[in-house]
Amino acid sequence: MFETFVANVMENVLRGRAKVTPSSGDFGVDIVHTLPNRDIYLAQVKCYKPENNIEFDPLAVLHSNLVTRNAQGAYFVTTSNYSPQAKSFAAEQGIELINGYDLSQYWLGVKMGWIDTHLKGLMDHLLNGWDWMYERISKLFQ
Repeated sequence: MFETFVANVMENVLRGRAKVTPSSGDFGVDIVHTLPNRDIYLAQVKCYKPENNIEFDPLAVLHSNLVTRNAQGAYFVTTSNYSPQAKSFAAEQGIELINGYDLSQYWLGVKMGWIDTHLKGLMDHLLNGWDWMYERISKLFQ
């Protein structure tokens, strides 16, 4: 469910189509995001407790996918945060790090500019977020 939530936030903030990969055999890529201009971005997401920082290793795997798939960029999204080594590696390799606080800010429409692309207004973000949540809740009761 967390991957689907992140994919929806990506689509709302960045537009395009964010497709969640199958849970097994994803080789470190949870979401393939295609922007309207056809640029491809890869994302790895981890739903961790706040005290469990992301270390360097999963970022190295994501970077390997970025190179082998010839994608334009990559995001690593977590509910926790990142170790100093992970932050350093991501900065050197151009991987966008998004922690739990940043993710909530994107979802609420408070923070924008994930990457340089056309962004929606705050009201669009809020309404799309509520539409998405309503859709998910209504499916639970069907």
